[in-house]
Amino acid sequence: MGALRELELAPSQQRAEGSQLRLHVIYTNPQTTRASLCAASVLAHDLGATLELLVATVVPYPLPLNSPTAPARFTEELLSALVSECEVDVTVKVFLCRDREETIPQWLPAESIAVIGRRRRWGPESSWRLIRALRQRGHHVIVIDAQKRLLAPAKFCRERRSR
Repeated sequence: MGALRELELAPSQQRAEGSQLRLHVIYTNPQTTRASLCAASVLAHDLGATLELLVATVVPYPLPLNSPTAPARFTEELLSALVSECEVDVTVKVFLCRDREETIPQWLPAESIAVIGRRRRWGPESSWRLIRALRQRGHHVIVIDAQKRLLAPAKFCRERRSR
């Protein structure tokens, strides 16, 4: 069973970490993030990489930056349930920010690999703005289409990782 190993609130700067390959899963919503975590867990297993789930919590301008609209406990429980359901070993980082499309690309190390889920819809979608922002900053983006269900179910992902 996966474990929620770390929960950081608004880290001030990127820590220098080892040279191990890291896949950064970007939280968009529970459905698409679940699909992203499943796909990323298979990739991480095959590549010997670690997983990191990045959650940008947008705080509206009238509020102080350290006062999100949702209590930290609610966010922690939501993410713990998602990680437990997907049965992956992942580090979770929560950022309190004003602009998700600005914060996530800035926080990632240069040329990082980001995995982001989306639902295929007509019209503009915020995940496309984030994908574009990540690519413009030189990051490698793997887009998972959660609606098409081209991915294997979670049970297959668990079996694949255990091999």
